[in-house]
Amino acid sequence: MNWFRIILDGIFMSAVFNLATGLILAVDPVIFTTAYPRELQKAAPKNPKAAKHKLLFTLLVIAPVTLFGVLSAYEAGVRDFWPRFWTAYIEFFLVNLGDFFGLDWYLRERLGARWELPGTHGHPCYETKVWMKSLGIPEHWILWPFVVCPLFGLISAGLGMLLPR
Repeated sequence: MNWFRIILDGIFMSAVFNLATGLILAVDPVIFTTAYPRELQKAAPKNPKAAKHKLLFTLLVIAPVTLFGVLSAYEAGVRDFWPRFWTAYIEFFLVNLGDFFGLDWYLRERLGARWELPGTHGHPCYETKVWMKSLGIPEHWILWPFVVCPLFGLISAGLGMLLPR
């Protein structure tokens, strides 16, 4: 495995994923209502198009990022299942770190008012300590390392195995 390439690919994938997510949040934070702490979800108006928005986000952001990782690993000569799995796991863990430090911590503090859901201005969940305790830490240090990264590792390794040797 080419560690330098894996890290560069992970940084690139993180940049694409997090820039796209940040731009979408800046345009219309209601799109990601389900990505906010539960207390804010309850306080915000319901988003009837949430399922459609998740599907669009998956098709326009997550799928291309995943496909880039699969094709990059293939181009780098990663051919066996487990090396492909660990390559994708590491790349998506870097996406996770970018999300945690970039979106949930730094940009949320800098652009907080722009990312507030309508009807939730001044809610205590927007405070950094509460946000991290209720969403950031559980999502990025439990859910991602133990569920999301392995899942994308399996998906990416499976897709990579479909490519010619």
